[in-house]
Amino acid sequence: FAYAEIWITQDFWPDFRKKHLLQALVDYQKRERRFGDIYPQGDQN
Repeated sequence: FAYAEIWITQDFWPDFRKKHLLQALVDYQKRERRFGDIYPQGDQN
């Protein structure tokens, strides 16, 4: 199956540094991913 997420920064690509990549990874880890499901896990009937 196909699945994608997007992360947007205010910085331009030439200014993108390691700190920006690390921030993207931290932000991604905080997300509640449902992979297309509309209910949080455990709330399904």
